[in-house]
Amino acid sequence: MEISRRSLLKTASALGLVAAGFAVSEGFLQPILAQTKTVDENTQLLAQSLATPT
Repeated sequence: MEISRRSLLKTASALGLVAAGFAVSEGFLQPILAQTKTVDENTQLLAQSLATPT
């Protein structure tokens, strides 16, 4: 299979844009994921405290 230079450059630039999109989204999602993790930890702690007999 032979790839033309133009096709190779199109594919490489598209992959570069996708990689840049992932890098940007990671920065935007970091605070949201951190908040979700905190909520999950608090929920687990609450569930553990409710499960313990008093």
